[in-house]
Amino acid sequence: MTIFIKAARPFTDSTLPVYVHGTGIEIPGGEIPYRWLAQDLAGAAGTPVASWREKNGAGTLTGGGATIVNVAGYKAVELAGTNSLSIPAGAPLPSSRGSVVGVARLSPAALAATRYGLFAMASSVSPTDGRISKDVDSRVIFDRLGTADVTAKSAGTINPGDFFTFGFSQRAAGAVAMLNGVSFAVGAGDIAGFTRFFVGSSGSGSAWLGSIFEIDVYNAQLLTPDFTAFDAAMREHYSFLS
Repeated sequence: MTIFIKAARPFTDSTLPVYVHGTGIEIPGGEIPYRWLAQDLAGAAGTPVASWREKNGAGTLTGGGATIVNVAGYKAVELAGTNSLSIPAGAPLPSSRGSVVGVARLSPAALAATRYGLFAMASSVSPTDGRISKDVDSRVIFDRLGTADVTAKSAGTINPGDFFTFGFSQRAAGAVAMLNGVSFAVGAGDIAGFTRFFVGSSGSGSAWLGSIFEIDVYNAQLLTPDFTAFDAAMREHYSFLS
């Protein structure tokens, strides 16, 4: 018996095409997440990234100060600690909704005692809420998007050069955050609408210094089992996490 498999991508050189890996998360109703995958970007290492298109064309992150890099055999978007890529609410993620998960690396050149902002949902209520940041104590702060400042810190830390997975579910009650597969609760409170979300920024002046391999965004409000499944799937795909 002969089995024919059609490649999802054309052959452009002597290497095999890279297939899209799953997130490990299964949402009732079959929601397909919005995915920004660095492996989808065209260009060699050093190519500037002014726009990063969502995998299925639902929206594009735009900005500056980002470049393509090859890290541990995978493409990544590198940010130099001063800029970010962003997209307004509604293109595609509705305001006040959603969960974000992803894979990133803090640069080996980062300073352990410096705060770096990885992700933010800026709002007219407070541009400093709805963020994920590496704090000066190397733990990760998850700041819920709302009119009241409610934060939680990871027990684990990330140090210069570390690879990690992360997740954050925006919920008025039962909000959950995750670092490297370990989930923990974020305090309850209201949810404020956001105007734009940023990759590589905390919304308060500190930006990411390091690489981002993927950002996956759901309308669903993810829970601990979802984050556990995501971390496992990423460890299956990215060898540097194993």
